[in-house]
Amino acid sequence: MKDHVGERMQERMSILICDDSNENIVTLVEVLEDKYELYIVTTAEDALTILKKVMPDIILLDVLMPGMNGYELCEIIKSKDEFKDTPVIFISGMVDNVDKQKGFAVGAVDYVTKPFNVEEVQARVKAQVQIVKHNHRNHEKTIFLEKTVKTKENELEIAYNKLKLAYIETIEKLSTAAEYKDDVTGLHVKRVGRISAIIARGLGLDDYFIKAIEYAAPLHDIGKIGIPEAILLKPGKLDEDEWEKMKTHTIIGKNILEGSSSDIINLAETIAYTHHEKWDGTGYPLGLKGIEIPMESRIVAIADVYDAITSVRSY
Repeated sequence: MKDHVGERMQERMSILICDDSNENIVTLVEVLEDKYELYIVTTAEDALTILKKVMPDIILLDVLMPGMNGYELCEIIKSKDEFKDTPVIFISGMVDNVDKQKGFAVGAVDYVTKPFNVEEVQARVKAQVQIVKHNHRNHEKTIFLEKTVKTKENELEIAYNKLKLAYIETIEKLSTAAEYKDDVTGLHVKRVGRISAIIARGLGLDDYFIKAIEYAAPLHDIGKIGIPEAILLKPGKLDEDEWEKMKTHTIIGKNILEGSSSDIINLAETIAYTHHEKWDGTGYPLGLKGIEIPMESRIVAIADVYDAITSVRSY
């Protein structure tokens, strides 16, 4: 069986002739064998047997044969997916219009009456061959385009993954920059992200939120970039003015992150702005209470404090 369109196009086109008349077969072979590869059978049953082994491009089919007739055979052939597009041409001595209509009704593309003119048969076969070749070329083009599209999709996926990785790395580098003065390694912000994700998972939040907060949480203190080093690294307690200045890192963080089209950055903006709010309303900068505080900020506040009190910090 010829499985590949490219191979089929390079080989001679093939024709299955099913006719119980030796005279008709001899005539058809004489006019077709120079241009086409021919398979010859004399019964419908033999045709079904050979169709299990080969896939002809065209089928020439007699109507009246011993056993199963041509109409019945055509219906069976057309019921099979692999042959539904194979052209069937009836060659029959039954010349009534009703017979022709029945032939077309069971799936034939043409109907030639006997005694047939060899030039007419050649022309009818040639016309169908051109259609088959055209369909094969279109099929080849479709396969080529599908492969091209698949290749482009793979390239786009690779590019997207690279861009996503660069995006995540940029967030990590930006969050590390905020901690650089008092945590050169940046491990604190990474731990806050991981702890926040663990808390979110424990709360039964969805996977997207869990992953988003893991990336967003490390930016919670991005506003520290705008706080003087003398305040950030002061080993003792901050005085009132210093403390007020320190608290502005939430507003600075919000200002740095606002206006993004990224869900993760928007989440980080909310966290940077409100992760120092307290349940009793004594936090800053807005004095929010209870559930007024966004869920993501409550989660990060716990993660931040937990990591701070289990790590060595200058204050």
